[in-house]
Amino acid sequence: MPRSVQRAAVALVLSAALVSAACARRARPPVANEPSPAPPSLAGRAVLVLPLQPTSGPGVLPAPGIDADLAFFLPERAPLVHWVLPAELERVLRSSPTLRIRPAELDVTALRRARLERIGEPLFTDLHNLGLLLDARLALVPYAGGYVAAAGGQAGRVELHVALIDTSDGDVLWLGAVAGQPGEAGSAAVTASAASALAQRLGQ
Repeated sequence: MPRSVQRAAVALVLSAALVSAACARRARPPVANEPSPAPPSLAGRAVLVLPLQPTSGPGVLPAPGIDADLAFFLPERAPLVHWVLPAELERVLRSSPTLRIRPAELDVTALRRARLERIGEPLFTDLHNLGLLLDARLALVPYAGGYVAAAGGQAGRVELHVALIDTSDGDVLWLGAVAGQPGEAGSAAVTASAASALAQRLGQ
């Protein structure tokens, strides 16, 4: 094989490897230690807020009260958004039992594995139906979260990982991760600080 052809082949392989590596980096979901892009403006929009989905893993503990904290801080820090909160969602679902949707048990596995541009089934159908039912084009899905223990005996913190999804077509408009102030596990103030951080981010 001529050297020029060999060099071209090597360059092609290296280029493909670099593209593959770049795609892999882009595919990783956001983490709280790294800055995430600014969310789109939500002023004047109706946004359905889902409960925090069950999360487990090494060093991750539940964050009791996080849904209530989000229901408090979102309208306070982002008052120009029409937030459709979990309490309203549950009330409406009680009158529509045929949908058989469990808002606190959605299939968010794919969101935890990769940085998606569009969600698939069954999550899309669930959010699409909820959006139609509650007249909300957008859905805020806290797909992972909890108290994350720190190494070396340091205080941990509550982290939240959320996706903003267009319920009409399943497009993922924004992925973000925020963290609250460090403190003891189970502390109401520690949990509230994470909810406040997310609300502040979305209200900017």
